[in-house]
Amino acid sequence: MLLRAGMEERSVLVVDDGSLMRWALVKELSTSGYFVDSAATGAGALRTLRERRHWVAFLAIHLADVNGLDLLPRFREISPGTRIVVLSGDGSAQNKRRAFREGAWQFIEKPFEMADLRTVLTSVPGVCPEKRRHGRCFCRLPLRISVISPSPEEASLDLRNLSGITVDLGQGGVGLRTAYGLRKGRFVRLSPLDGEAPCARFIPPGSTAEVVWIAPQPGGSVAGLRWIEGP
Repeated sequence: MLLRAGMEERSVLVVDDGSLMRWALVKELSTSGYFVDSAATGAGALRTLRERRHWVAFLAIHLADVNGLDLLPRFREISPGTRIVVLSGDGSAQNKRRAFREGAWQFIEKPFEMADLRTVLTSVPGVCPEKRRHGRCFCRLPLRISVISPSPEEASLDLRNLSGITVDLGQGGVGLRTAYGLRKGRFVRLSPLDGEAPCARFIPPGSTAEVVWIAPQPGGSVAGLRWIEGP
């Protein structure tokens, strides 16, 4: 069955062998106005992908009949235009490297918030001013943020102990949410507040980054930062 013209732009495929997870994702995405197909197995996913085009596919790694990462080349062969988002509770560095090497667009660690899925879907057309050359992984990691070289008007503020939380992480940079209004072009140092968290290994204490874009939001802002060696 073919989709109506334009419908493929909001068509999503959910592949997960957990019935509760599948139900929750389908319900959330359908309520948000997307046309959702779902599959519990790799074989079912490939069959559905051949029947109709999908804008985005959310793909779990641990399926009953196959490792989801083994499906990535098949997905790309059948539907090269589909953006693939890997969902997994096994966010090892090895799995992430393989996922991005095989063509995944994003990697979201379980457990995640439904807001993460909405963020992914709204960013598909490319809302960030700079094109990302590296894959990003979604995770929630509390951070301490220290502004390097505050301006004279900020002299009375303690900008060495700001708080924030990561939105996504990657080899090229980090997206974070913070209540303080960071400015484009600023340099900051980032340190994980929970050194035992799975994502913490991707941000060594004192990592330096440059703010490259800002998106104001109620109660703060989301910022995109690029890793650097020094200001």
